Amino acid sequence: MLIAALGLAFLLPKIRSPGEGVLFVIAVVVVDLTMLFVVGGTLLRRVLFSPMEHLAADTRRIGDGDYDHRVPAMERLELEHMRVSVNAMADRLIAGRELLAENVASLDRTNEELIVARDQVIHAARLASVGTLAAGIAHEVGNPLGAI
Repeated sequence: MLIAALGLAFLLPKIRSPGEGVLFVIAVVVVDLTMLFVVGGTLLRRVLFSPMEHLAADTRRIGDGDYDHRVPAMERLELEHMRVSVNAMADRLIAGRELLAENVASLDRTNEELIVARDQVIHAARLASVGTLAAGIAHEVGNPLGAI
């Protein structure tokens, strides 16, 4: 707007027709809008887009398995809230991974105990079969001997 005011102050006396005035106003509006977009875009990139890209990269890194990585502090309050949430999520992932490792170790121990118990049951069943066979043989041998 400062450019428009300066332009009007210096060039308004030199405008000879309404057509030149309209062209001048259009030119000033185009220059103002261009500057607004350039400055606004630069500010948006620096204040919002760039920190969001960094946050997304840090989140992707944690998502790829680097659970010990933490997102550094952010200047904007909204982004700081997101940073705290992402870091808390990483902490929960670490706790979940540790719990999963404990559960897997417990399942491995239980599986080994089941294998030992199965082997004992098989051994007991074999001994019972041998005992039944021995009793049957003793009975079959004992009856004729008793008759003699």
